Amino acid sequence: MCKYGLDDFLRLLIGAGLAVSMETAAQDAVGQDRHWTPVFESGRAERYHHAMAFDSARGVVVLFGGLKKHGPRGGTTRSGETWEWDGVDWELVAETGPSPRTEPVMAYDSVRGVVVLFGGEDPYTRNDTWEWDGRQWRQVAETGPFGVGSHAAMVYDVDRRVTILFDGQNRVTWAWDGVEWRHISVGGPTQRSYHAIAYDSDRRVIVLFGGWVRFINRGEYLGDTWEWDGVDWKQVAGTGPSRPTRRREATMAYDRGRRRTVLFGGDGGQAGLHDDTWEWDGVEWARGAVNPPPRRRGHAMAYDSNRDALVLAGGADYDGPFGDTWELRRLELGVEATCPDGGSMRIEWSGATPRGRIALLFGRNANGTVIPQGNPCAGVSLGIRGGVRILLEGTTGTGGGAVIITEHGPAACGGHLQLLDLTTCATSNVARIE
Repeated sequence: MCKYGLDDFLRLLIGAGLAVSMETAAQDAVGQDRHWTPVFESGRAERYHHAMAFDSARGVVVLFGGLKKHGPRGGTTRSGETWEWDGVDWELVAETGPSPRTEPVMAYDSVRGVVVLFGGEDPYTRNDTWEWDGRQWRQVAETGPFGVGSHAAMVYDVDRRVTILFDGQNRVTWAWDGVEWRHISVGGPTQRSYHAIAYDSDRRVIVLFGGWVRFINRGEYLGDTWEWDGVDWKQVAGTGPSRPTRRREATMAYDRGRRRTVLFGGDGGQAGLHDDTWEWDGVEWARGAVNPPPRRRGHAMAYDSNRDALVLAGGADYDGPFGDTWELRRLELGVEATCPDGGSMRIEWSGATPRGRIALLFGRNANGTVIPQGNPCAGVSLGIRGGVRILLEGTTGTGGGAVIITEHGPAACGGHLQLLDLTTCATSNVARIE
């Protein structure tokens, strides 16, 4: 906790250089209410073609399997490890359970409180079903969708209380109710593998994007978008400049906080690996966060609803697997002040880059302005205006948040604060001093 007076804040203008006439800036602003933040560098989860799901009851992301980095020369081996991410660190929680395998699929059954795992390759294609209760794995079925492997993609449908698997090889949609698998639809998306899938809990549809299909002499990368409403599949968007390009081995998850399905990365074949973020709102695709993790394929992503953050881990480029973890999250700012007479003021923020640089900005009005050229984060749109100046510029701690207690006079009341992450150029909400 830090204590400063407002006059002390103004003496801490150390190098960001933003106290200029922003009202004259150009209007081609870049908005940013979500940003990618590196939260774990490397070492414990260097792998790709693994599976992840978020256990909302225990508040952890569960990771299983994949091709794990093995040895100093960069070789890989199949993993049978189970890891959990609590928002701070990865913990190895099991080394027994399903056989070591790549390309399994997982989803969290929030009604029964278990993570469901299906299939994968070890190296044979598996069709077994397992469940993780946070303490141990239990095999619950020996048979199910047959010969699926990389053609499988799976999510949990919370409204219909079943786990849904789409078999892109045979174009069959399956449902797991905790007792048995049953196929509920035939047809829909064309034949494919390595496609991405997510469940939109607000619109109650499953969203599927892209993948790859093998022909006799070649393979084709796909860029189509489909939705499943519980009865039928429907193609809802094709390919084009305003949509993600064709790719396989991308990943998707539903961001419930913003009501968007988020897609990241993947392999575009001759177009190379991708590092772009896209968001689907049910009508159109739009570009997402512009400060991405490195290009990759075969990564996994899950939405942490407890912390309102998308967690991305692992993947690989042409040199081998990654062991980093990133979060796509919101930068939050709160203020409690004593108005109209002045007195104590509490400023708190969260979601900034751990050990990154931030600037706390003050403006008289809440209308938007744009950071002009020649400054850090030029072109970023702010939500404040009117004599914009820096009150504090510094470095965040390992958690990316802070609390500041200060004293303020009556003149500060009615003004507005906004936080700028100088590492990612993300901006927080605007907080009014009142």
